[in-house]
Amino acid sequence: MEDNLKDRIIEKGRDKFFAMGFSKVTMDEIALDVGISKKTLYKHFASKDDFLEEVIQRQIFLVSGEINQIVSADIEFIEKLHRLCTFIGHMVSRISRQFQEDVRRNKPGLWQRIDQLRREKIFANFTRLFEEGAQRGLLRSNVNTEILVLMFANSVQSIINPEVLTRSSFSGEQAFQNILSVLFEGILSDQARKQYQDIIRSHKESSS
Repeated sequence: MEDNLKDRIIEKGRDKFFAMGFSKVTMDEIALDVGISKKTLYKHFASKDDFLEEVIQRQIFLVSGEINQIVSADIEFIEKLHRLCTFIGHMVSRISRQFQEDVRRNKPGLWQRIDQLRREKIFANFTRLFEEGAQRGLLRSNVNTEILVLMFANSVQSIINPEVLTRSSFSGEQAFQNILSVLFEGILSDQARKQYQDIIRSHKESSS
């Protein structure tokens, strides 16, 4: 029961931190969101810094585990690349620039760990997949992986956020699918593009 409460506290705190930044969120607000007293909150976390540390550590563990599972899955290359892009896109869309700037400026040690995850897990696995795809003739040969990953992450973060979506006629899901479509249409060979279109068609049929 205590473990379930702690998990719920971390999830609520993570969502608020990611949306608003670390500095702007108070422990009172987190306790109120979870429906507990601040005294109960401090039984699980010694301080706000301790709480942020656990949030980041939990997120690194979850992201690393999910990426490992995707890249080691026994599935077709295009499906694997699509799953990795979808997971990273959904993850990036939840993290505001305010949070990133806040941690980078005020918690440089934590920021280094986040950046290490980005370089060693996200960039490294994208690079690995793209190299595999290039060897198999599934990708265009002139694609720069690092630029591609940054372009993808920045596109998702710039478009799929509440401030933009409230002023737009499209949903977050529509925006994300369009970003993925542009990405894949631009980097895949003709053969791989057909495979990707078949995958998208299959996903739509299974969700309808």
